[in-house]
Amino acid sequence: MSEEELAPIVITAETGADSIWSRGFVMLCASAFLMSVAFYFIIATLPIYISDVLRAGNTAAGSILAAYTLAALVIRPFAGFWVDNRGRKLILLSSYTVFALLFAAYALADTVAALVVIRVLHGIAWGLVGTAAGTIVVDLVPARRRGEAIGIYGLSFTMAMAIGPAIGLRLAEAAGFTTLFVTAAAIALAGLSIALAAPFPPYRRPEPPPRLAWRNLFEKTALPAAFTMMIVTVTYGGLLSFVAIHGRAIGVPHAGVFFVIYAAGIGVARVTAGRVFDRRGPAIVIAGGMGLLMAGFPILALAQNAAGYYAAAAVLGTGMGVLMPTFSAMVNNMVPPERRGAANSTFGTMFDLGIGIGMALTGAIADLLPLADAFLFSSVLGAAALVLFAGWTAGHYRRHILQ
Repeated sequence: MSEEELAPIVITAETGADSIWSRGFVMLCASAFLMSVAFYFIIATLPIYISDVLRAGNTAAGSILAAYTLAALVIRPFAGFWVDNRGRKLILLSSYTVFALLFAAYALADTVAALVVIRVLHGIAWGLVGTAAGTIVVDLVPARRRGEAIGIYGLSFTMAMAIGPAIGLRLAEAAGFTTLFVTAAAIALAGLSIALAAPFPPYRRPEPPPRLAWRNLFEKTALPAAFTMMIVTVTYGGLLSFVAIHGRAIGVPHAGVFFVIYAAGIGVARVTAGRVFDRRGPAIVIAGGMGLLMAGFPILALAQNAAGYYAAAAVLGTGMGVLMPTFSAMVNNMVPPERRGAANSTFGTMFDLGIGIGMALTGAIADLLPLADAFLFSSVLGAAALVLFAGWTAGHYRRHILQ
């Protein structure tokens, strides 16, 4: 393995040549931000649209919302293969175009069946865009600053999470859903225009190109880190789905503030954790992030007022902000450039799978026990993920880096 690839596990000095702030990186971050704002417009308002406009019940709403995640989950392995073997730029720009235009299609959906079809197509496009864009970002930045760069790129999604739902809800109330959907399409098209103008790094397709086979759809080297992250995202899925209900149960008047604080914690942690990872390696960063999760969920479970509720948001957001870019950087550090698409799709597949499991598992526990107990169980999962990392993932990572 080259000296450049070994750099992420040792302390290195920063030089001008190590800068991550290339024109392409900045433009892809801006493009991802606009794409994500449009995405979070829909996340916050679609349940209301389903209920108020389509007059559908909770079962139909759940099916519509799940269709997106399921479609993204199914397409990700193929997305990684195509990104590696058909070209990053082609997959990004074509899928981004479809993704942007589909927002306007929501305004035409007047039945549950039509909305399910749109959500499936949108989920496929999201899985393709996310895999391609994330892979291009890794191609653009120096290996020795990969953790920091991934953390900064992730801020695009975090900032969108903080402002997108609030703006989307206000726009839907003031101007109606048709205006909301058209505005989301316009914002996404603005992001697409930035991506079209962005310079892309050169990429040489493998020769001969591998055939489309099951073993080529996944990157087995990425599995330990991706599986450990999946356990973490089980807690993430349950938190996003049920934290507002928990806030209402303990009398917090503005549960939406939780997400703003949570997003702020993610944002701060992403930058600092990436720098520590690049200099010290993953062990200290992962231990700190897991510790915050293990502490944050009991704070949330035991909270009886807004102060405890919002404190949990800060702790949990910081913990998740530490873990997401660190595991992503680990995955990309272990594979050659021609397998980065497969590695990122493997990571994304496990990430999405964990969220889906977390939504279902937390709901099932909450049907039998108080919701606070479900959050306490999430703390146990954090401890299990830490044990798994120490006993399997860390050693696997170091072996592949030092080979």
